[in-house]
Parts: sequence; structure tokens; C-alpha cells
Amino acid sequence: MYNDKKAQKVLTPLFLISAFITSAFAIWAIISPNQLTLSLSVIQQFFVINYGWFLMLLPVLFAIICLFFGFSKKYRHIRLGGTDSRPKFSTFSWLAMLFTAGIGIGIVYFGINQPLYAYYLSPMGISNTSVSQMEAARHAMGMGVYLWGIGAWVIFSIAGLVVGYFVYTHGGKYLPGEAITMGFGSKKWAKPVSQTMNILSVVCAALTIATTIGLGVIQMSGGIKKLFLIPDNISSILPFIILAILFVLFTSAAVTPLQKGMKIIGNINMYMAIGIMVFVMVFGPTRFIFEQIVTTFGTFIDTLIVQNFEMYIFSEQQSFVYDWAATGWLWWISWTPFMGVFVASISYGRTLKEYAIATMTAPVAFMILWICTFGGTAMLNVIQGDGSLSQIAMSTPDMTFFALLDTLPFSQLTTIFTLVLILFFLATTCTGCSVSLSTMTDLEGKTNSATRAGVWSVLMSIIAIAAIVATFRGGNDAFNGIKALATTMTIPYLVFFIISISAFIKQIVVDNKEMSKEVI
Repeated sequence: MYNDKKAQKVLTPLFLISAFITSAFAIWAIISPNQLTLSLSVIQQFFVINYGWFLMLLPVLFAIICLFFGFSKKYRHIRLGGTDSRPKFSTFSWLAMLFTAGIGIGIVYFGINQPLYAYYLSPMGISNTSVSQMEAARHAMGMGVYLWGIGAWVIFSIAGLVVGYFVYTHGGKYLPGEAITMGFGSKKWAKPVSQTMNILSVVCAALTIATTIGLGVIQMSGGIKKLFLIPDNISSILPFIILAILFVLFTSAAVTPLQKGMKIIGNINMYMAIGIMVFVMVFGPTRFIFEQIVTTFGTFIDTLIVQNFEMYIFSEQQSFVYDWAATGWLWWISWTPFMGVFVASISYGRTLKEYAIATMTAPVAFMILWICTFGGTAMLNVIQGDGSLSQIAMSTPDMTFFALLDTLPFSQLTTIFTLVLILFFLATTCTGCSVSLSTMTDLEGKTNSATRAGVWSVLMSIIAIAAIVATFRGGNDAFNGIKALATTMTIPYLVFFIISISAFIKQIVVDNKEMSKEVI
């Protein structure tokens, strides 16, 4: 639904304030992208070093909350939308849209690189002389699943649950801060705290998606350069050409109704992701991949609890925990403003039980298959091959996925296939975010404006330029700056996120007591 007839409804206070803050980052990104990422990296590093222990506990706490309401006899049968509501999407389409809008582009980039980083850089990696090669490899694969598995999905799950419960049960707005307004409405501080959270939510979402755009564009650029042998004088501007084309695609989609299209493309993306994974399973080291799946699943079960409490406090490489684990949770939390609204909008009719089970198990199972297929194959190259994939992962990580495809048959076709997959992931993620940001900055938190969606598309694209320029610095140092660009604003937002979860717990307990009285 669109409404651009009245300017005052388009230029809402929330839109103006959040757009102004985001614009400041956009201007900074254009003037001095390297200084921007460096400055934010300092802030992020200070926080994760001093409060990383707290960040490590959050996924555990969120998991306990989701499991309690998902399996408690009192709450598990509650439906998001009421007793008579039923899901609008099939389970497959539902999960496909979650992947498309959430970690889709990330699994192509990190599904292969993450285990390699852990193998070389983690405290339990190969640099630890007391750890055998087999132990280092097993730990690295487990670390990849840990960082991209249940912790990430628990964060997304609880964000969507908070927004969805208040929207469908109490007629609230699609705003992250709405939980505070409705849950603590009698408190004087509730409204200003809620408004502050909404502003931070919008800025966090815009910065996070913008950096994701940058990563995806860089990866596409590398694949196109390799495929068509583009000379260096053109390849330097190729990422910006791709960004311009992508901008036209997702901006055009963002200003038109798209829910049906998002479902279709989400399904296509999922089929394509499964297709490229099955291809590698069949034409790659098949037996090894399935052995790796069994081993990694065992590692995941064995370390599920322990890993969440491991800080490696006496290790000389404790920085790995800060740079990847603690910062990783900040990264996923920075996605919650967008993912909370998006997950809520597609989860109508789900019971709390099926919501908890689906969001915390199916995606994790898929990630184990994906990481074992691509990360496991790369690990085999490191241990029994020439180690070329690890060298690429450390120097030009955007090329690792394509380098793996080069070791298999039909590499040109699979490279083109992967480029299309990345393009679809990017286009749908960016479109969904532009629409969500437009809706989140609406007076009622329910209506998308073509004007607002267009403005957010422009701002995200400008900030993506900073991510692209930062990536030119190369390797992990570049990505640390990119993560900082997305996660620094998450630090103050985190406080409000926890308050909103508290509001949800308070409200659902009160509602359940009132329903029990009515039954009696």
C-alpha cells in the first residue's frame, strides 16, 4: 500500500531524523571512507574487548526465552494472529524468504571462508602447536557452524517474535520500539525510549544492509572479472557499475508492490542455493563431504553449550573471539531491526511452538550442509591439496567461492549460475530492506511510501560505496572495518533491544493470566 499524496505523511519525524543521521554517515562515507571505517573500528573494538563476555551470553539467554515460550504448555499453542489464524505461506516458502532476506548473500561469501579463518586464526587453530591438524580442522568446521548457526537464528527468531506478537495480538505497529510502548505504556520513560529505539533501529538496518550490498557487489565483481577476463583498468570501476545496475533494480522494485514477487524470487533463490550445493556434493569429493557432515554435526552437538561460554582467556590469540564471535553477535543483532519486522510480517498464523522449532532447527541444518560442502571441500584442499584456496581466502576472500568452482567440471557455467544467485540474493535483500525502512518510518508503522523507499535506496547505495572502497584495502583488515560500519550503532541499540524483549515477556505473561481468568 502506498501513500504519497500528503507530504506530511511521507516526511514523518522518524523518517527525517533517521534519514538525517544516515545521511551524515553517507556524506562521511563519500568524503573519507577509510577514516569512517577506521574510526568506527576503534569504537567497536573497545566495546567487544570490554564487554565481549556479555555479548557471548546473549544467544544463550535468547535461546532459553524462545525455547521456554515455544515448548511451555501455557504458551506453545499461541498463534501469531489469534486462534483462528493460519499461515499465509508454506513452510518452504517461509524458510526460503528468511534465507533470502537474512543470511542469503552471507552464506556464499562466508560459507567457504569462515572455516578457513578459524583454521588459521582461532586459538584452537593450526598455529597452536599443542593442537593436531585433525583437531584444528574439526574445530574450524565447528566454529563455522557456531558463528552461522543457531546463535544467529535465535537472535532473528526472538526479534521477529517480539514484533509479531504485539502486531498480531495487540494491533501494534511494525516498529521495533512498539514493544516498549505497549509493554511499558504506563511508564513515563516508555515513549521517549521507544522513539529512540525506532531511530536507532532504522539507522542500524540501513548501515547493515549497505555494508552487505558492498560485500555482495565486490564478490560479483570478482566473479565477472575472472569469467570475462576484464582488464585491470576496467575492473577497478566494475564494482561501482554493478552497484549502479543493482540500485536501479532494487529501487524499481521497492517503489512497487512486491510481496508476491518476494515469495517467488525467495523460492527461486532457495532452489538455486540447493542446486549449487548438490552440484558440489556430486562433482566434488562426495564421500569426504558426507563424512564431514557427520563429523561436523557431531562437533556441533558436542560443543553446542561449551562454545557459547568459551572466551579463551589465557590464549595469545584471544582477539579471534573478539573479532569473530563477540563481534559476530553484534553483526547479527544489527540485522534485527530489519529482520524483526520482516520475519514478523511473514510469520502470521504460526504457533509459538512451530515458530521456535522452524527458526531454530531447519536453518541450522541447512547451514551444516552448506558449510560442510563448501568449507569442508576448501579444508580438504588445505590439508591434502596445494592449499591454494586458503591463500585466496586470506588475500582476496571474495574469490574463494569461484576458485573452488574452478576445481570442478563446468566451472564457467557454475560461475555464471553463482553470479545470478548472488544478484538475486542482493536484489531481494535490498528491496525488502528499502520497503521495511519505509514502513518503519511511517506514522502508523504499516504503510510503505515509494518516496521514502526511494530515499532509503539512495542512502544505502551511497554507504555501500564506503564498504566497497574499504574492501580494496584487502583481506580481514578490510572486513573488520566493514563490520564496524554496520555494528557500531548496534552498541546503543542493544540496550533498547533487551528492553523490548523484557516488554514482550511481561506482556505475554499478563495476557496469559487474563485468558486463564476468562476460561475459568
